[in-house]
Amino acid sequence: QGRAPLPGPHEGVLRQAGERAADGLTADDLDWAFGQYDQLRADLFRRFATDGAEFVRQVNDPQVSRLKQTLQKRLAREEDLLRDDAAKRQAKRVERMLGLAREWMGTLSALQEQEIARLTMSFPDSLPSWYAHQMYRHEQLVALLESRQSDQTAARLEAWLVHQDQDADPHFAEITAQMRRHIKGLVISLDRSATPTQRRHFLSKLDEVPSLVGDLPAA
Repeated sequence: QGRAPLPGPHEGVLRQAGERAADGLTADDLDWAFGQYDQLRADLFRRFATDGAEFVRQVNDPQVSRLKQTLQKRLAREEDLLRDDAAKRQAKRVERMLGLAREWMGTLSALQEQEIARLTMSFPDSLPSWYAHQMYRHEQLVALLESRQSDQTAARLEAWLVHQDQDADPHFAEITAQMRRHIKGLVISLDRSATPTQRRHFLSKLDEVPSLVGDLPAA
């Protein structure tokens, strides 16, 4: 179709994902997908870390200050949600999940919308833990940049990028694991109720991913 081939291992992973999704998804398929995501993310960040240390060493103090402000603004966008009660946060998540489902499946039936809402309302309230984790990650990044001339810069950058979950708070790690279990349940439920038209819509969306990734700059 005139698209450039997808670089690296992503093309094979997406092809396998399409093959697995074509005949219906299982819990094993979704475990495989999460595993592939973790591996591809680590591979991508590891490639960046190889040359990224030299970039980090060239950052100046005004740029570090600008980064601090940007990180603070990013977290500030979530603070209104944190001030809401958990029920309001869950209701907003339902709307996001419905929008995501419509994007990937097309038009939903009333029963499918009800099932998405029911299952999403049972998701753990992850925002407080996510917010605390992001604050910690931002502090690590700023500390790394402020000591950017250290002999340990390359190792610290790789640890921050590639091994970012190793020192995560146990509560955040458990919340993340719970979220994945709930997402698996939601995806399997939707997959079982998917019509042929919805399944074709999903596969066509999946087929668009290589061109999006292919537009990314090479490492």
